[in-house]
Amino acid sequence: MQNETETRERFEAVIERLEGAYAYNTIRAYHADMEEFIRYCLEHNLEALPASAGTVAAFLEATIHSGIKSSSIQRKFHSISTIHQLADLPDPTREPVVQLAMRKVFRSLGGRFTPAYPVTRPLLDRLLEAAGGELRGLRDRALLLLAYDSLRRRQELTSLRLEELEFHGLEAVVLLRKSKSDRSATGHLIHLHAEAASAVKAWIQAAGISEGFILRGVTAGGEVTGGLGARQFSRIVNTLALRAGLGPEILKTISGNSMRVGAAQDLLEQGATLVQIMQKGGWEKTDTLRRYLERLRSPGMVREEPEGDTVRESAARDILLQAIGQMEGAYAPATLKAYRSNMEEFIGFCESEGLEPLPACSRTVAAFLLMLSEHGLSSKTIRKRCTAISAIHQLSGFGDPAGGADTRLAMRSIYTKLGRQSKQAYGITRPMLERMLRGCGGDLRGLRDRALLLLAYDTLRRRRELVILRLEDLEYRDRGAVVLLRKSKTDQYGEGHWLHLQEETALALRAWVAAAGITEGPLLRGFTKAGGLTPELKADRISPIYKRLARKAGFEERVAGAVSSHSMRVGAAQDLLQNGATLHEIMEKGGWSKIDTVMHYVERTRPPGLVCEEEGEGEEEPG
Repeated sequence: MQNETETRERFEAVIERLEGAYAYNTIRAYHADMEEFIRYCLEHNLEALPASAGTVAAFLEATIHSGIKSSSIQRKFHSISTIHQLADLPDPTREPVVQLAMRKVFRSLGGRFTPAYPVTRPLLDRLLEAAGGELRGLRDRALLLLAYDSLRRRQELTSLRLEELEFHGLEAVVLLRKSKSDRSATGHLIHLHAEAASAVKAWIQAAGISEGFILRGVTAGGEVTGGLGARQFSRIVNTLALRAGLGPEILKTISGNSMRVGAAQDLLEQGATLVQIMQKGGWEKTDTLRRYLERLRSPGMVREEPEGDTVRESAARDILLQAIGQMEGAYAPATLKAYRSNMEEFIGFCESEGLEPLPACSRTVAAFLLMLSEHGLSSKTIRKRCTAISAIHQLSGFGDPAGGADTRLAMRSIYTKLGRQSKQAYGITRPMLERMLRGCGGDLRGLRDRALLLLAYDTLRRRRELVILRLEDLEYRDRGAVVLLRKSKTDQYGEGHWLHLQEETALALRAWVAAAGITEGPLLRGFTKAGGLTPELKADRISPIYKRLARKAGFEERVAGAVSSHSMRVGAAQDLLQNGATLHEIMEKGGWSKIDTVMHYVERTRPPGLVCEEEGEGEEEPG
């Protein structure tokens, strides 16, 4: 093992190689993150450079309870990865145990960042009024309008220079030599409209600036400094917000990024496309921009495990339990239950046939899968068994038998024999929904049922996503509402997504919440046998509720029997397609990641009827 001196010398040599190739702030972050990692390794007598995957995983998991955000832990993850690669060492962050640790981080802390409060045009006007007319006020006015007009980051705005500014009539252009999305310094011309150009000109003339940075600090004595730091930029915006009398909730999140966010929202409202906004603000990823814009209303759109340990003792089961223990916190509880149940079945098969289950060979897995195909299981269910076997083997450090030739040939044979068509749920389209709503009644249970039906149909969300929506994340608007979905099947890291609710749904929720006296916690609740409210609604109770309402609405038994917790999601997708929505719009609204899945939902839209149950939703649960 290297001593502390050797480790730091190796680390500093890598940092020197970064000089000139990365921004100063990036290098500073790498340095700070690696210093923290090295200290951790020294305290625990572990090697830092090169570090083992187990060491990195232990470090990342140790930071979960340190009070920092998941984004900060992710930055440390990337710092360790980059330093190892630049030191020509194997990258430990690519190993499954480290990826598993990061899943635990995001599932524990969530992955959602807190966006800056958007300074849209009305709010910008209030800040401009608070700026005043003295030298500092002229600077503040130029800063605000330059930020709003260009949609640029504070580090980019403070780097703009007078030598690169050209006035053309009432407007102007200024060259941004380098930006976060232009690290090679190709340069980008920023066009300033008349109001921003006029404010910049007034500031330059009053400050007597003849060269250098456009934005400068102003001392208490009225002296103009040589430049303006990015942190000063944010303090100026906060000072103006306080002076403008903005509320405490706004003051908490307003920052130097607020004009960038607000201007992007205004552009979207005015009809600009995402591509146009990305080009103007220098965004590289649509996901980042969508998080800024998601609060705007766009015109488009398992059974409980029995108590006690029922797993029999054996070497294979010991390995299984160890693997499941590793996965806890990184995967949803339903996923862990499914993996454990599927592997128990596989181990039982191997014991009965005198075969080795862990590690298993590809031929053993193939025999197990083919056996399942003879016992009435669907190809989708058999595929889940194969996935569980693969995951447990990899997490246990064994080779993946599911990737072997025998297993792949077995799955091809199963698909040929059974097909890939999945279990089907009946799509509840709008006319059918109306019949179910009329049967809800006006009592407390009826108000809950009405809110559930409309929430499910309006959002196209899965049952497990509906039951985790919370009152604290619900915001009523003039005509509707928005509610934050903190985590979903396609957002395992918890970045979050705002769901837009129509006015009808918002009114139904408001009526239910008021009647139930809910002041915090989950929006949807269950009922006890005595009629009291439970703290939450279990996901596996949604299907029985739908079936009850379908029968009450007078649906034929073949229809009511085929209704499930996905029926509202299916029917709403069919209706959206009939109303002219694109597949991409439907996917975004319902949180689908695969176009094939949506195609299964809508392929029989004329006439509406049986469509495919969603793939990969987890083990079937009793209705």
